[in-house]
Amino acid sequence: MGLPTETPRLLLTAIFAIVMPSALILTGWTLPTFGSESTSPASVGAEQGLRAFAGSMDRFIVHAVHAGPHFGDVIALIYMAGVGIRLAALGRSVLALRSLSENAAALDWRGSQWPVCRTSARTTPFAVGGRRARIVIPDALADRWSTQQLALVIAHEEAHLRRRDPAVTTVLAVTAALFWFNPFLLDLVARWRQCCELRADADALLGATQQQRSLYARTLVAAMRSFSDAKPAQAPTLFTSRKIRRDKMRISAILNKSEKRMRKPASLLVHCAAWLLVAAGSTTALATASGNVDTLDRFISGGRITSAYGVERKNMRRHTGVDVWAEKGTPIAAPGAAVVKQAAEIFRGNPRWGRAVVLEFDDDLVVWFTHLEGYSVKTGDRLDEGDIFATVGDDFAMVRGTLQSQRSHIHIEAYKNGRRVDPATIWPFLKRPGR
Repeated sequence: MGLPTETPRLLLTAIFAIVMPSALILTGWTLPTFGSESTSPASVGAEQGLRAFAGSMDRFIVHAVHAGPHFGDVIALIYMAGVGIRLAALGRSVLALRSLSENAAALDWRGSQWPVCRTSARTTPFAVGGRRARIVIPDALADRWSTQQLALVIAHEEAHLRRRDPAVTTVLAVTAALFWFNPFLLDLVARWRQCCELRADADALLGATQQQRSLYARTLVAAMRSFSDAKPAQAPTLFTSRKIRRDKMRISAILNKSEKRMRKPASLLVHCAAWLLVAAGSTTALATASGNVDTLDRFISGGRITSAYGVERKNMRRHTGVDVWAEKGTPIAAPGAAVVKQAAEIFRGNPRWGRAVVLEFDDDLVVWFTHLEGYSVKTGDRLDEGDIFATVGDDFAMVRGTLQSQRSHIHIEAYKNGRRVDPATIWPFLKRPGR
């Protein structure tokens, strides 16, 4: 049969090419640029990725409570649900597999590098890797098969263990769970598994006669028939796949001393290139938008501009900032990367301002956020765009000599190079509709 070892490696390379760009972008890695003195270390990139994910989850909860979730946040939740379901199923399979292998009794078999065991469970033969690597044969087949049939099946599973196929399959199963939405990747993982089965068949039949090949094919068919209605553990190296089309291809390869190629290298390259074009756009968009505060609703969920900058007030004074109404307690997201310059319980000594946070952005931009219900930062803290730092509180006014709460909103006042400016010139979403 002689299936070349380059074919599984080519498939793994294709899988790697699909996964790595998305993983690097979503975890915050950036490529070094000419003239740069340093690049972001892995710990920084991972931290940024986790912060972006946490921010996305914060926004989803906030939007669900106050204004309904955004489409992008719904997609993120669906993705996480898919990952959770896949990983839970994988975990159950791993635990069931370990239980089967650890409870299996020793089979009287000599000549194998790994322990060979037998189990009463209804499953096909399989191999388990790791420190407790072993080969497990079901009682129904161990008692029925001849010594020569057992030798061929055990040789097949030994080939998997020599090449560490169980460990690689586990890694690929986790990868498939993380990229469950990608049909290209799932197809490549399935093809890799089939390719490994063909390669293990080739190893088991190395130097075999046509009579031995026929016996091996009949053994495969017998295993398929015996457990066609069973629910075996999802072992990474089940002797039969329980997929008729794939097992027919294996039988044909066994009997004809040839194998059906999984996919030509040129076709694989086109396959990967198509996905990389999709990944380049989608993952970049996800990475750049995951923490973006580019709409009023992402800034304050359910917010509404109630008073714009420069509007003449009842006292004939011009409004010095922008007021945003929202329900009391609504979280406020940082509209950009900033440093906390001040966090005060009574801002500027005036109870009318209430609690306030002053943020300092790039280009000598200082912004006040007042009338807060509360805040979760302190002076000197650094914020990334999208980080939640405070919640909407009440405005206060003197009524008959008493300081009373008026309505929930926050006041935003901005200073550029020490001069007051309209916050809407910095963040257009603060512009009142119709102006």
